[in-house]
Amino acid sequence: MKELKFQQKAVRKLVDETIDLLRLSGHRNTLIFKAPTGAGKTVMASQMLADLTEELQSRGDSPYQQVAFIWIAPNKLHQQSYFKMKNYFTETRLLRPVMYDEIDQSEGVIRPGEILFVNWESINKEKNVMVRDSEQNASLYEITRRTQEEQGLPIIVVIDEEHLFWSKSADKSAKVLQRINPKVEIRISATPKTGSDHIVTVSREEVVREEMIKKQVVLNPDITKAPSEREQSDACISSAEREEARPEVKGYNDENELNIHLIQCALEKRRLLAEAYQNEGTNINPLLLIQLPNDTSESMTAEDSAIATQVKTYLRAVKDITTENKKL
Repeated sequence: MKELKFQQKAVRKLVDETIDLLRLSGHRNTLIFKAPTGAGKTVMASQMLADLTEELQSRGDSPYQQVAFIWIAPNKLHQQSYFKMKNYFTETRLLRPVMYDEIDQSEGVIRPGEILFVNWESINKEKNVMVRDSEQNASLYEITRRTQEEQGLPIIVVIDEEHLFWSKSADKSAKVLQRINPKVEIRISATPKTGSDHIVTVSREEVVREEMIKKQVVLNPDITKAPSEREQSDACISSAEREEARPEVKGYNDENELNIHLIQCALEKRRLLAEAYQNEGTNINPLLLIQLPNDTSESMTAEDSAIATQVKTYLRAVKDITTENKKL
């Protein structure tokens, strides 16, 4: 974790609030962790779990000496967090991130200090393998029951991107968490939907001040001219216009020509902004964002790949903008 005051302060508050909730009677005591995108929520949460584990072991007034963790995330975000934390705890080995198939099925429990990473889509339906008992494997619900009732080990559930568990899936989320019945729920989001008297908040201003995120991003500004007038004007076209019609209708020979024209306009806009900041004596170097197809996506088409290659080739060959010289 970086030596950032807002992160350290948030981690300290998260640990204290969690210990307070562990002291309360009953289950499903809820803590909200609200922080803007880009603040490093996963990093802070990792450090919080590590600090909590150490503090429970060292503090004489701790309600429990040990706990187990479950980290639930939608889509494939649980995999990202799993690998991040596996790397995070490589040296200290204070906590052990695990997937469902890494749990010792002969015991069928989450061990002290283990973080079980779970994909929401794998447990939100009764027919899913992870929530059904079989001869070979215990279900997630049986594992959590044994962990808490037979081992006497409280479970803390971390719900990543909590706002995505609402809308249509709100009822399913409630049923799943009710069956897991954790001692504490820590709900993480930039826009949490759950209310609680226990909340830790990182303000956007704190994150901007540490230069972790930018104040704003402007998408294709000042685009008013139609692309058919490009011979008489430096105007570009917006992404909405680009999707609206075929390139030949708008006066471009093909999609490649259109892409290059957009990049030329964007680079020129960036240059003008940089000069304007310099003239004001302000130490700001504008950042230009170009959205490319994700080259790690399984659904990436040949056309997507061609677009990404074209853009990077143009930037390298014509503008000398590369990852090697750190301009890209």
